[in-house]
Amino acid sequence: MTVITKKEKEKELRRIQILNAVDSLLKEKSFESITMDEIAEKVELSKGTLYLYFASKKELSLAIHNRSLEIVSDRFARVLALDFPGNVLLKKMAEQYIDYIEQNPRVMELFLQNEMLLFPNVETAVQICADENTEAFRCHDSAARMFSYLIRAIQVGMADGSIVYKGDAKELAVLYWGGVKGIFQISYLYERGFVLSSLEGMDLSYKSNISNFLNLLESAITKK
Repeated sequence: MTVITKKEKEKELRRIQILNAVDSLLKEKSFESITMDEIAEKVELSKGTLYLYFASKKELSLAIHNRSLEIVSDRFARVLALDFPGNVLLKKMAEQYIDYIEQNPRVMELFLQNEMLLFPNVETAVQICADENTEAFRCHDSAARMFSYLIRAIQVGMADGSIVYKGDAKELAVLYWGGVKGIFQISYLYERGFVLSSLEGMDLSYKSNISNFLNLLESAITKK
């Protein structure tokens, strides 16, 4: 049994305080525009002391990323515990994800920026410091847990007949999640003024696009 020392508890509490401060700043500006000086001032630490808890801004970014994944994973777990058909569970998970995005739009930028670090291996490990690699592994584990809940909801639906799909549950989960992430990327660019000329005039906001996508998917996989 691992015994956590008082010093370790205090360090973890301070890390949580720092992450809370970053969450608060993200309500006002993007992570890229937040400085380590601002964070240090908000938690009443010197900049040097701040680096004792997070060795780099990238490590801090990954820690915020992981916290977000853990929150969404916990939401998915609570949905999965409900006594509903699989198609309803899948829809409720989507609602929880959308709700989190709407409440924390700037956190989603980190999801895009950090994506390549979510699969740390020997090659990437030599390119980033050990602390960043550790946070990347945590993000990977949290993402895997979240995805397992999504797969389970689909499996429930395929078993109870509320989801009709001839392939594997994991395959459908990949298609589902790929659509959700792809739509976010399109909407992310749209909100920054990058739109293909052939798509000008369309409402490419995330809320509109994801609603249309989920309705399309539901009509395709739900038992008629």
